[in-house]
Amino acid sequence: MVDFSTIIGKQTKLSSCVTIMVIISVTESVILYSMTTKQTPVEFVEKIKAKMSAENISVRELARILGVSHPTVTELVTYGHRPSFDTCIALAKWLKQTDVSTLREAGLLPSDPKDDIKFDDWKELLKHLSSEDQAEMRIIAEGIIKKRKIDARQKSLKPKKEQ
Repeated sequence: MVDFSTIIGKQTKLSSCVTIMVIISVTESVILYSMTTKQTPVEFVEKIKAKMSAENISVRELARILGVSHPTVTELVTYGHRPSFDTCIALAKWLKQTDVSTLREAGLLPSDPKDDIKFDDWKELLKHLSSEDQAEMRIIAEGIIKKRKIDARQKSLKPKKEQ
């Protein structure tokens, strides 16, 4: 029997930003244990790199825009190190998205799989619409909800066919 805490403890003391892989053979099968510390999700790093490329800005320029040191940005985009809370807030402004969604994408806040409604997404969309367009979207949504309620009521009132 292998003591995981001993193996993992030794590895994490060497570097807190290392991905630890422990492979153990158990009766002809291999179990892979992986523990990642202080790593940013790849999708988030790629999003930042894509925007940097689209805007044709360097690491130093992004650091200046965010108000952080260039090594901070380098650690994020080159090595995938998780940014600090303050860096995420600055990134949110630069990415033109909400603080909460940026913190979730960076792995600083847990994603909420139970939350099917993406309020931040809707808020972001709606803020680009005029007051009149927002009112129209509300009327459309209310109409859809009303129609579904009517359809459900009619379906429940229909006699069931006998088999």
